[in-house]
Amino acid sequence: MKKATIYYRDRGAPGDLSIAEGEYIRKPDRDWFEVETEKGIKIIPYHRIIKISYAGIPLWEHAG
Repeated sequence: MKKATIYYRDRGAPGDLSIAEGEYIRKPDRDWFEVETEKGIKIIPYHRIIKISYAGIPLWEHAG
């Protein structure tokens, strides 16, 4: 999972966008995943995901 990158909506972040690198993704669950940030653990609901890539190759992108 270290090569995975998840781009997600993050209110208050520059451009309301944050990026979770694979090495910081923790505890994926049915409805959300946890990401380790500089400010601590953050819970990200899956509906906020904009794009997923692996080793720089896009795997999925939100159509809307």
